Amino acid sequence: MILGSIRFGANTSWIEPVGKTIDETINFPWEKDNQFIDIALTGLEYAVKRLKNKCYVYLSGYHSPLELAFILRGSDFFLDIYNCPEKVHVLIRRCDEALKWVYQIIEKNVKSENNGIIAGYLWMGKGLPFLSDDAAGLLSPQHYREFGVPYTDEVFRRFGGGFLHLHTQAYHQMENVSNMGHLIMYNWRPDPGTSEAITILDTLIDGARRKIVLIIADAESIRRNILLLAQGRFFLLCYCRNRIEQESIVNFVREKAPIE
Repeated sequence: MILGSIRFGANTSWIEPVGKTIDETINFPWEKDNQFIDIALTGLEYAVKRLKNKCYVYLSGYHSPLELAFILRGSDFFLDIYNCPEKVHVLIRRCDEALKWVYQIIEKNVKSENNGIIAGYLWMGKGLPFLSDDAAGLLSPQHYREFGVPYTDEVFRRFGGGFLHLHTQAYHQMENVSNMGHLIMYNWRPDPGTSEAITILDTLIDGARRKIVLIIADAESIRRNILLLAQGRFFLLCYCRNRIEQESIVNFVREKAPIE
């Protein structure tokens, strides 16, 4: 939407990089008046009004400044970090300004019909409902600490907190994420070839004492690990086979790991 053009194809998770050099990417076209933003706002406003008192509506396509910079630059972004780090910071700062503009437009024009927001899966009085930092899984902790953390945390500061979407390929960033001062909650979205979060709770527990951590687990794994889960602040997403299993695991968690 920021570029003012959208091309639909078989692979909707990839777009052609903007420009052949980082200088060209830094000067990406920023279309402040285009039909795609109008379409998104109209759709959000319609959904919010239709779903009043039924559920919350939010856009799951919120990107962090780091993630947008990676999307616009492509894979060369990671070479730029070594070859011209200062230009990378310039690109990320411009992405931050563009995203701030978009998120403020949404906040101004799409008024929630319900109290507060749903940040990921958690009700909050205010904050950003969703922020994706997928690129964190492709960086070292040192580089994410420089090119990701300050910008992502600043986004949350502006909005009073919020939810951060990560993937399990970014397990090595758990210390960086836990140290974000304005982040409220983050998740570990499962990736192929990585350990399930429920199987490495001993390494995740410190982060879950400092932030609220969303993980996905089956009912039996929750029962087996309840003593460790009770030591942190976990939000558990459990896929159940039927209503009986659903009620059983909910009652089990309430009894063995009550919210204090």
